[in-house]
Amino acid sequence: MGDFLTVVGILIALIVGGIGILQSHKANQAAGRALNAASEASKTGEEALGIAKRTEIRSTEISNIHWEGHWAAIGVYCIVNKGDDDAHNVRAVVTVDDEEVRGSLPLVPGKGGKMLLSFPQASKTWVLERREYRQWKRDSEDNSMGFALAMPPQSYHSIRERMDWVTDGGAPGSYEELLRLADIGPEF
Repeated sequence: MGDFLTVVGILIALIVGGIGILQSHKANQAAGRALNAASEASKTGEEALGIAKRTEIRSTEISNIHWEGHWAAIGVYCIVNKGDDDAHNVRAVVTVDDEEVRGSLPLVPGKGGKMLLSFPQASKTWVLERREYRQWKRDSEDNSMGFALAMPPQSYHSIRERMDWVTDGGAPGSYEELLRLADIGPEF
């Protein structure tokens, strides 16, 4: 009987040991999954911290970017970054009367960086108005009385400038101006 009990004891020990090994293996797998989840949570936390820091920098960033537009040539409108800081991912929408032109540049440097936009219809209008002005001037000079009989032809136009950009620190910026009574090219 003693041998039987010994064999039963060994069998019970083997079964309990096998169950212990299986449970240990399952616990090891669960610990591995928990470690992976903790690693992912750590990465997510680091990303969130980075986003929070960038947001704080953007919200407190002081940048000096401001724009001025003018006609660089007949039909060519120039927008200049007159500020000290660079503007990134710059998008411009400029409308001269009913002619809208869009442009974009990855960078417009501060202290005089430029974006040029071409306006074919404004160019044609400028040439026509210049022709009318020259005709008025000839007619005035041909007047035998020596003084102008009428006022020179006056043409005024509207120009709307819209700029969007991002600063060095990632903060978005925008600018919009409407110029009424504007010329559409170099002065006569």
